[in-house]
Amino acid sequence: MASRGTKREADEEKDKDTVCGYIHNVTECRISLYKRVKLFNAVIQTDRDEFRNMAIFAAEKHTTFKQAEKNKSPVKLSNVSKRVSSQGEGYDVQCGRATEVNVVERLPFSFKQPLDSGIRSLAEVKAMAPKQQVSAVVGRVVHVSQCTETVEFQGASIEAQSCYLEDTSGTIKIQLWESLIGKLDFGRTYKLTNVSTRVFAGSMYLTTSRRTEIQQVAPLHGLNDVIQFRVDEGQVVVMEGSITSVEVALSHRCSRCNAWQQDFEKRGKFHRCFRCKRLQLVEAFQPTVNASVTFVGEFGEKELTLSNSVIKRYF
Repeated sequence: MASRGTKREADEEKDKDTVCGYIHNVTECRISLYKRVKLFNAVIQTDRDEFRNMAIFAAEKHTTFKQAEKNKSPVKLSNVSKRVSSQGEGYDVQCGRATEVNVVERLPFSFKQPLDSGIRSLAEVKAMAPKQQVSAVVGRVVHVSQCTETVEFQGASIEAQSCYLEDTSGTIKIQLWESLIGKLDFGRTYKLTNVSTRVFAGSMYLTTSRRTEIQQVAPLHGLNDVIQFRVDEGQVVVMEGSITSVEVALSHRCSRCNAWQQDFEKRGKFHRCFRCKRLQLVEAFQPTVNASVTFVGEFGEKELTLSNSVIKRYF
């Protein structure tokens, strides 16, 4: 008599399927908020005008999918699972470590970029009301602030970085928070999903969230080759001296509910979030480091604050 485990494995194997098509819109790898596993997303074109969303729970296959997208290669995906579509129509494709990716000679339909009606122009975004969700924007980075700023939120310091995006309709400022700092490079074009509008001093800008994803895409047509956008960030001050004291603060935040933790015990294997009460592995809590440094030189004594992104450059 077959065991329950053997029967379940047989049922799962029976459910495995094969899908052929072209790969599009491969995202960067991320950690699932609920299952705490690494995955990335993509879209597969299965016919001339049919596109299926994909979730790939195998980070080691990321390079293979990116290469297939870049080369516009027709591929055959074996050992995949079909799930009811999150869009309510058709099916989505789920891939795992057992999934095989093979290039095929040809398909009965040609490569075609999927339509993305969720993308808003920057002019459309600037005409929206504040605190509105924007599913996606695409823009070229025309400015990246060399400095970050730190704000206090719920008793902890949070770091932010300002950048500016440009498309054929205009420019807009976007605020990057925490783990997204440093993800935008000057002159490159990106698609940002799940951002929202804010207003400060009468000017509309965008802000990221923990659901925001950033994907580098092909350059936009219609933009000048030379970037002429300028932002005056003031004078850069260079100081030389000796460090006489350092005070380091390490904070941890729940990746599920985003709450800063109290009485975090990192020597244990598990920690229970004080807000959502979920017991999680210690590694699941996101660490943030800030340091206060006493600096002495010809200028006298100065107190400097080193933010999380600055400290992480040296580790």
